Amino acid sequence: MLEIKTVAQLIELCSSEPLVEYIINANEQLALDQDNAEAEDLQNYFGGNVFLIQKTVDLKEIPLVSTLHDEHDTRTILDTPDSFDMCREILDGAFIEIMLMTNNGGGHTYYVPKSVADGTPNVRASVVLTREAWEEKCY
Repeated sequence: MLEIKTVAQLIELCSSEPLVEYIINANEQLALDQDNAEAEDLQNYFGGNVFLIQKTVDLKEIPLVSTLHDEHDTRTILDTPDSFDMCREILDGAFIEIMLMTNNGGGHTYYVPKSVADGTPNVRASVVLTREAWEEKCY
């Protein structure tokens, strides 16, 4: 798993140009500050760290929303699906974007490539659970 701290690292480490553009444009302020963005800490814009999942084993680093307040419950998305603050397909299904809102500024954001998501049913199930949870809250 790659932890990406700055836009410069994002450009250097991420082989998916569409994902780089998506992340930059996902935050309106970051998109406006592109002249100074390369040195900017992405945490200032997302309220948490940005991670690019590379292998299935990296998914063990994504805690479940339901376990955030229980230090004894160490289940992760590898163990069971969960509804997240955000869990959706982006870039025509090339990636799954998972966000855990842990503070007023946002939280950790994980980008899971399709090749990893397709091999892990809990990721796809989490997309469905998250969508259903938000539909219940909105209606």
